[in-house]
Formats: sequence, structure tokens, C-alpha cells
Amino acid sequence: MASRINDYRYAQEFLELVPMPPPAGFPLHGSGSTEGFHGNGIVSSRLIEAPAVIRLDEMADWYAAPLGSQRRIGNRMAVAATFNAGISRFVACSVHLENRTDGTGRANQMRTLLDALDAYAGSLPIVIGGDLNTHVGPGGHDDASEPLFAMAVARGYDWAACNLAQPTTRTSTWSQSEGTRQLDWFCARGCKVRDPAVVPALGEDASVLSDHELILVTLELS
Repeated sequence: MASRINDYRYAQEFLELVPMPPPAGFPLHGSGSTEGFHGNGIVSSRLIEAPAVIRLDEMADWYAAPLGSQRRIGNRMAVAATFNAGISRFVACSVHLENRTDGTGRANQMRTLLDALDAYAGSLPIVIGGDLNTHVGPGGHDDASEPLFAMAVARGYDWAACNLAQPTTRTSTWSQSEGTRQLDWFCARGCKVRDPAVVPALGEDASVLSDHELILVTLELS
């Protein structure tokens, strides 16, 4: 039986000011920005404690220099929270890094995130998950073009046990995806992890639900 969702937190990243044109055969969703919200969130079967928003370095201006018609206001960010798991406590963080920059830009954002989590979590175990927009092939967490990986390892985080070496994106109705890249990752510090998995983003009728797959990992807390 699936766990019941008892709590959630959401914080806004961007407001899309111009509706994106829909694919052929789909209606335009209004003429304004009433549905154009981007953000990060956490849903949980356990109560969420001390939620925090961590704003990241601005590496692209989506208002002054929009990508196509995607004019936005806001900036990249993360949501962190503390959880009780029996006799243990841990911190979970959902993050989205910038795609319109290079590996150095994403490393700058990751440094800001790790510094903020050090201050927030103290000695508690931490698990970070999200779309890091990394320009690497499957299993490329040792790729020097994305220094955020090595930076996190140097600060005690593990990637290898948290992720399978396979793409996490697919072509969808709305997006051509990022090809064979592995954009979505977990990393963890201060706990054991096992059973990483990638679950296809498909409905019961095999329809594509998203251009990102679902990624999973199990934490083992002492």
C-alpha cells in the first residue's frame, strides 16, 4: 500500500510571463500567466519541519534575454526541510540548477547550495535530489566538464551509490527532451543509500506523462 501524503511544501522559482505555444492539436491555456508557475517542492508521508528556501546564483536572465518566448521573472532555487525517521533525523533538499549556463556556472550554484545546507543541517544526514541540468552522458558523475560532482564529493557527498547510469529524460508531447543526458540526480552525505531506480514516466496506457523520468533511492539511517 502506498504511503499517505501528510505534508508538503512548495516555493516558486519562476513566473512565466508569456504562455508557451502548445503542440499541434492541443489548446492554448489562456492568454495570461495564470498557469505559468515553476518551482520546487517536497511531498512527504511524514511531517515537514523547518522548511527553508535557498536562492541560488543567477546565471541567466530569463527576462532580459528569454529563451524563445519563455520570458520569466525569478531565479533558480532549492527547498530544504528536516524530517524525523524513527530515532533519526535527516534533511532532504529539492533543487533545480540552471540549464542556460556551463559547468562552472552550475558549480557556483552548487557551492551556494552546499554552503547553505551546511548552515541549515549542521551534522544531520543530507540527501539532495533534483534536475541539475548536467551536460553529461549516463553515469557521468566523474565528468570534469561538470565540476559540481567533484565539489560535492570533496565535501562528503556520494553520487555513485545514489544513481543508476542511465538517461533520465525522454521525448514528450511538449518537449524533445535532452536526449541521452542524465539530468536528474541524487547525492547524499552522512547516511547509507541503496536501490537506486529510474521509473519510466508513462501512464497505464503507455502515454508519456513527462519528459523527465522518476528517480528513486532508499536511505538507511542509523
